Formats: sequence, C-alpha cells, structure tokens
Amino acid sequence: MPRLAECFLDRRNPVLVTHSVAEMVAQRVYALALGYEDLNDHEQLRQDPLLHVLVGKAKMDEPLAGKSTLNRLELGDGSPHRYKKITYWKDSLDALLVRGVSGVFETPPEEIVLDLDTTDVELTASRKGDSSTATTTNTATCRCTSLLANICCACG
Repeated sequence: MPRLAECFLDRRNPVLVTHSVAEMVAQRVYALALGYEDLNDHEQLRQDPLLHVLVGKAKMDEPLAGKSTLNRLELGDGSPHRYKKITYWKDSLDALLVRGVSGVFETPPEEIVLDLDTTDVELTASRKGDSSTATTTNTATCRCTSLLANICCACG
C-alpha cells in the first residue's frame, strides 16, 4: 500500500493536513476490497475499528477520512491544478501496475494487458471470485475489479 500512496502528489499545507495520502489511499483500497464501492459508505466506515487497524491510524478515537475528503483524492486527473491539491503521477502509477503484475511471473511476458473495466463480461476461460486471469506463452491478461489493490500491491 505504501508504494501506491507514493504515486500521489500532495500539495496541501502539511500543517493543516489531518489525513495523510497514505491513510486515504489505504482506506479507499481496503473499503473497495471489502465491497464498499461508494464514497457515501465512508461516513459510517470512518468509525470502523477494523478499518482503523488496516489503515494504520494510531488513534482509534479520531475518525478516518470522510466522503468529501476521499472525493478530493479521487478527483485528481494526473495534471497540476490550482484547486485540486492531491493528484497522482501517471507514469509512476503505470510503472507500479506493470511491476506488480509482471512480478507474478517467473519470466515476464512480452505483453501485459490490464483491463480495468468493472463490467461482468467474462474475458478469460478461468474465473476466480471477482477477478479473472489467463496466461499464454506471450501474453498475460489480468482483469482487475475491486481486487485491483490485491493484484497490484500483493507482489511487494
């Protein structure tokens, strides 16, 4: 999770920051992995003790980020903007995804296709839970839905 958080650029005044980018990224990714896709869910989840532990928030009596704060994290489009203080580095995020997925293979495939579509269209012959993976000698296709963080961050 820390590597994913490093892909974001935080231009907020550090004195005024209550929730670090690392905490917000972890909160959002773990909530997605647990099936909470809507930001509205975070108004209740921000008090959840298990999510506090997963995120690494030291003080349990302080709430996690709410929906409005997390929305600021998601509004960034990878380009500098006067009012969007949190954004991500496109190249860094691309490199993380490729490293994470290619780290699964002993010999890296010649081509990796990431389908980040959340539809239920089956793209491969084998299916496990909410994600599908098929490999051939030259190509690896990874379908990532809400398990994107587990696939891309579990490798290191």
